[in-house]
Amino acid sequence: AMMSNKRTIIWGAGMIDNDLPANIQIREIKAVRGPLTQEALGKKGFNCPPCYGDPALLLPLHYKPEGITKQYEIGIIPHYADFGLLKHFGKLRDIHIIPTRGYDDWHKFIDEILQCRYIVSSSLHGLIIAEAYKVPCQWIEFGNSKGRDHFKYYDFYQSIGKEATPLYIDRNTTKEDLIAECVQWKEGFINLNSLIASCPFPIKV
Repeated sequence: AMMSNKRTIIWGAGMIDNDLPANIQIREIKAVRGPLTQEALGKKGFNCPPCYGDPALLLPLHYKPEGITKQYEIGIIPHYADFGLLKHFGKLRDIHIIPTRGYDDWHKFIDEILQCRYIVSSSLHGLIIAEAYKVPCQWIEFGNSKGRDHFKYYDFYQSIGKEATPLYIDRNTTKEDLIAECVQWKEGFINLNSLIASCPFPIKV
């Protein structure tokens, strides 16, 4: 929002909280991440159609590698701000850690997720990509991150028709605790046809 101007076209982006700068300028809104963003933009007077979907949900249409085997029972994707907290969670050391940054090829991040039977993540896009590729996953938050605004997480989950709440983990959380949450995962649903049709630039699907 802070980088938008009168030429900005929004397609699939979402707000990170319920606040908008008073002088925000947007030329056109084609689609947004979810209904909470639509509602917030509508209240500010913008014409925001009910067309939902984070564009990362389209990744399986473009990249679906064959032959990737499940090498890890469970992977953890920490929000970049949480990465330094991992060393405090000793019982989680037998979980495969998947960073969100530092790749020379974005395909490798997806490959890391696909090598795991289950995913737990405090990174929103870790969750979105796991959902897109139908890897059973659970939204987690580290115990001392309770001040984080969850608007964007609820916005995404509502877009795929799911109710979700974070599992707060602490020093006593075990791998088995996390797997127990992941096995309850159910696939969400979103019709991506309108997101694809609304794209303001040519895409191959």
